[in-house]
Amino acid sequence: MESTNHLYEGLVKASVAAECAFLVAVSGDYDRHTELHWNTLAAAKIIHCDVIRYLVTLEFSTKEGLVPLLWMGDVVSALCEAKTWFLGTGKKNLLAIAKNTGYHEEELREQMNGLKNRFRLDDIEAFRYYRNKVSHHYDPDLIDHLRRFSEMDSADFYKVIEAYKDYSNCWAILWKQVLDFNACSPA
Repeated sequence: MESTNHLYEGLVKASVAAECAFLVAVSGDYDRHTELHWNTLAAAKIIHCDVIRYLVTLEFSTKEGLVPLLWMGDVVSALCEAKTWFLGTGKKNLLAIAKNTGYHEEELREQMNGLKNRFRLDDIEAFRYYRNKVSHHYDPDLIDHLRRFSEMDSADFYKVIEAYKDYSNCWAILWKQVLDFNACSPA
């Protein structure tokens, strides 16, 4: 787990970056890039900020009682949604942007798959079962689900969160690479 100061600093940076991307996306002043470009970046930056926000919350929340376990339930839900966005809407949007910029589609697909495999996004699947069982949904077997969830290795869980944090940052860098390809292309 990262130091608390480093996590907090990371959250501040991610929050400001997400806000900047959001403000550009909603401004309608896209310069030479499209709404799809900016909306895609804003969504990626917001998800990145959200993942770090959960890391900070887990680190700074009480270690007593069930609070950490309940926060973990929230995080499972958020990471499942992040995975769906990055591998669905985000991928589709980035491929469309690449097509508009002339970026090589096959190369981009390889890069996106490389990131997915490098950061092992599928590791969230070990926790997915609890997504709609222990947090906000309160399954009829809540107590049994919480007991089983509490018996899972929290170190593995933190590794998954860290992987999503790093993945979402690298994904935004890839977005910029695709966009810069357009900037370097002749008009």
